[in-house]
Amino acid sequence: MSDAGAVKVLTGDVGSWEERLLDEIDAGCDLAAAGARVVVQVARTREPSVAAETAARLVAGLRRRHPELDVALLAVPAGEDRGPSAASWRLASPVEPDGVRIPTFWCEDVHLVTVAPVVTDVLCRIGAVLDAQAQILAELNPDLPRLDLLFEAHRLGASDVAIACGIDTNGTPFWLVGRSDVAVEAAVAEAAGLAPSTLPHLRIFTDVDSSRAASARDAALPSVAGISPARWQSFGAAAVQAARRGMRRAVRDVRLAASSAERVPEFLRRHLPALTRERDG
Repeated sequence: MSDAGAVKVLTGDVGSWEERLLDEIDAGCDLAAAGARVVVQVARTREPSVAAETAARLVAGLRRRHPELDVALLAVPAGEDRGPSAASWRLASPVEPDGVRIPTFWCEDVHLVTVAPVVTDVLCRIGAVLDAQAQILAELNPDLPRLDLLFEAHRLGASDVAIACGIDTNGTPFWLVGRSDVAVEAAVAEAAGLAPSTLPHLRIFTDVDSSRAASARDAALPSVAGISPARWQSFGAAAVQAARRGMRRAVRDVRLAASSAERVPEFLRRHLPALTRERDG
């Protein structure tokens, strides 16, 4: 997959496309490097899904093809079974003054493959890879607004290979595969009959992958039209998110102001005599 914004479209049953998916992972990750490590993360679902079966087959296939690799399967949200995401660090963030906590393996030499089902979403209207990537951050940063989580997961922990999958309106399994999480998410939106630029979780990204994705596909998209909620529901959820963000900022500002006020008496005690002497002199 030479074009970083390209999206491969595969349809059929997972058994027939397993080798093609493994080929895409081999192409998207430098698995020839000594000591290469791969984490395949998959979004949990309440019922058996194409995503869960795909992730399990990919882990088994990678171990079969590359027995020297360290290949781990991580289901997100991880809950108590945290696995590779157990340890975390706090990093500076452009959207969160207090920083964002991330799993330490994001900072290690690891190849990340994300497998996510295409699901309906009240805020984003349709979702897949971006939300799956953000699940780890949601556990580590429970107070961070959802769109901020999606942004930070893309900025700090974007997948080397992103796979969105599901069942189309004809009952046929499909996989959308790419090296850009944003391009794959844009393809999911279009498969649902939605314009990517109108969706809140895609509007926050400025990279060109979403606009290039349509011209970089090797086949027609499957159809998942009709599963997304109405636009007004998304507007309502976005308004709640904005209010929550504003409230968090207000609480933080009050806390900082209170902290600063506590320092005023000590500042005056230490510096007022010197200031008085300078004035009198």
